[in-house]
Amino acid sequence: MSMIPNPTTLDDKLKLMAKVARSMTRYPDQVQFKVAVTRNRADIDIVAHPNDARRLVGANGTVIASMVQLTKMLFRNEEQYVSYGRVESNDSPAESRVPFKPKKFWPRDDIVALADELTKAIFPNHNSTVETLDTSDVRTALNIYVVGIDSYSESQYTKAMARVFSAIGFLHGRILQVNVNAQEVINKTL
Repeated sequence: MSMIPNPTTLDDKLKLMAKVARSMTRYPDQVQFKVAVTRNRADIDIVAHPNDARRLVGANGTVIASMVQLTKMLFRNEEQYVSYGRVESNDSPAESRVPFKPKKFWPRDDIVALADELTKAIFPNHNSTVETLDTSDVRTALNIYVVGIDSYSESQYTKAMARVFSAIGFLHGRILQVNVNAQEVINKTL
């Protein structure tokens, strides 16, 4: 995965969200982000393989709702309103559901880099770190530390990241547990 350096333009931010969406899919090359941009609005429709479309929506729409939340956080300082329209299936035949299969080897570095890139894009003026900790089973704690964010941002970011990265982890045979920790800024004069 290539990193989008400090996404500041509308296109860069939309590419980052498309990258997040593709990381949740079994057929990332079939994911299309169709974006209609007007003066102060961008509407996004996603077209994907039928199995991936279900994965992107999630149970009762929880995953797409989290994508919306992350996108709103990413665009919170812009004069651009971004909304997701539909998630549609392309013409590929649907496959039977694949049960969860734990995997010992998974793309840890890519997933950590994506979490780090997204965190730095959403909180560009804050220092942040992403770490992982594996347990003896298939669980991995994805710990995100951000300096100086408020508790509301921390809780909203935790919820959205947990849903999105759970879907990413499931695809790669891991149960990812996301923890976002807001760290205080301590100013001391010596």
